[in-house]
Amino acid sequence: METPEQLIRNYVGDTVTFATATYKHLRKTPNTNFVSSPFSMEIFLILLRLGAKGATAHELRTQLRQSTDLAKMESSVKTLISMITQGGFYTFILANKLYVKDGCAIKESFKTLTEQMFSAYVENLDFNNPNSAAKLINAWIKNQTMGNIDDVISGQQLTSSSRLVLVNSVYMNTMWNLKFTKEVATRTKFFTAENETVGSEYMVSRGCYKYYVYKTVARIVEIKFLSDEGAMFIVLPNTREGLAEVEDVIAEILNVSVDEYQDAHVKIELPEFKLSSLIDFKSVLEECGVKKLFQASEADLSGIAGGKGDLHVDAIFQKVHLKIDERGLETTKKGPTPWHSIVPFIPATEKIVEFIVEHPFIFFIKIEDVVVFVGRVVNPSL
Repeated sequence: METPEQLIRNYVGDTVTFATATYKHLRKTPNTNFVSSPFSMEIFLILLRLGAKGATAHELRTQLRQSTDLAKMESSVKTLISMITQGGFYTFILANKLYVKDGCAIKESFKTLTEQMFSAYVENLDFNNPNSAAKLINAWIKNQTMGNIDDVISGQQLTSSSRLVLVNSVYMNTMWNLKFTKEVATRTKFFTAENETVGSEYMVSRGCYKYYVYKTVARIVEIKFLSDEGAMFIVLPNTREGLAEVEDVIAEILNVSVDEYQDAHVKIELPEFKLSSLIDFKSVLEECGVKKLFQASEADLSGIAGGKGDLHVDAIFQKVHLKIDERGLETTKKGPTPWHSIVPFIPATEKIVEFIVEHPFIFFIKIEDVVVFVGRVVNPSL
């Protein structure tokens, strides 16, 4: 059986390339925190590809490096989604839905494909009242993410002439494998620039972690979740103003295999942070060379509904919410106790790597070697 990474590489597309393109677009807005899930959006785009025809399908396939084998791609996506979303020690929810204008009959074959292969949904929606339409979309997202994500779209982003609107939200909840604690934290400042600081609440962990030094640019530590199925990677620039240099090589960093990391005894001091990002992927995709999808005169989405020219994508939004604290990712005090809740003993003679996250950094989250989130923190107090 192929690994998730092989499924991605062979049939789904180059997720690191798409993650890099997404990151490069988002980094253009200076002095902002952000998080995105390129994996979940790419799954959504594969679904769109299967509903596209002619030049529209060709552009999606070539620009996003998708497979030419549709049958294998369909089955592989189903397997991959199951692997990512059905972990034993975490919650991972993909909320994907396509809203087609009322009166345009959705093809049953596409509806079946959407639900059975992609765990997504498609339905007709009346856009004549944009505010009401937005309210229905937001209510669905909120329900799917157990009340954790809402306000994905506003009535101002819709019009009575909207034809096809796509929404994508991702929610994840898990705990750390090794315990963090705030009781021993003494650091209270985070440098947003060389000589500018903000107050921040830190958490501390000591233990054996996978550790990697990327050239002279950055250091990386892998922080595992409650099982071996997933981990967060913190990419810390070597200098307080070194974020841009690290961002320039984000593709190389994402491609480094964890097998190249070294085991080390590490003391991690990490600020708590909470991120919520709403991303308009239309502009991201246009920068990737995907344009026909959004053009009324060019789009052919007749595999979804109607004929060529009846549908084009008006909007494609993703909203992601992440909260990191001493218990884990988006956890509550009612959650289970981590199985390694005691800080491991490290002999006094053992060399300890100090990994002090006191200035802007990049992070990414992997499940089964697939990058499911990527983002940056320039100010944890925002």
